[in-house]
Amino acid sequence: MTTEKAKQIYDILLGDNPTPKSELNFENHLHCLIAVMLSAQCTDARVNIATKGLFKKFKTAQDFALASEQEIAQEIKSVNFYPTKAKRIKKICEILVQKFAGQVPSTLEELTLLPGVGRKTAQVVLVESFGVPAVPVDTHIFRVCNRLGVCSAKTVEETEGAIREFFPETSYINLHKLLVLHGRYVCRAKKPDCANCKLKDICDKRI
Repeated sequence: MTTEKAKQIYDILLGDNPTPKSELNFENHLHCLIAVMLSAQCTDARVNIATKGLFKKFKTAQDFALASEQEIAQEIKSVNFYPTKAKRIKKICEILVQKFAGQVPSTLEELTLLPGVGRKTAQVVLVESFGVPAVPVDTHIFRVCNRLGVCSAKTVEETEGAIREFFPETSYINLHKLLVLHGRYVCRAKKPDCANCKLKDICDKRI
């Protein structure tokens, strides 16, 4: 991998989608954090269905903290592992109220102190809600980067390291969205659409 090829990848994807956007629906930092948490092992489309009612009912961290786990769970029951997720949402919002004046913190270190918020989730929130350059690696990005030859990685940490090595920090916010969408709709896990892939001429593992 070279920085020149990284630039090619970024320029081609951005040229095809100049204003990439997250497919999760949210209007503030708290709702972004919750939506990202709910999206674990669940599609964005299903999360958006659940959060439509959830975010109308619970608008602030205090709203969630005062609600029962059962009330929260009832709103998100269409989402995978909803009882566990409801419990975590309530606990996180209690902590936000107690330690952060009800606000979602804007640093990786503080976000990862919240229960159930790992490095990937925290970095997605930083990118999508705060506009902070970060490199979250999900299954789509892991797959796409390995296929394109950005890296030959066995872990998400190795993939993140390769992205940081070859792509400039100024690209991180758009790059995250571009790689996720490319992996979701073109470079799929099963039956990748190589014939219609904009990157097929520079891909290491086109099928």
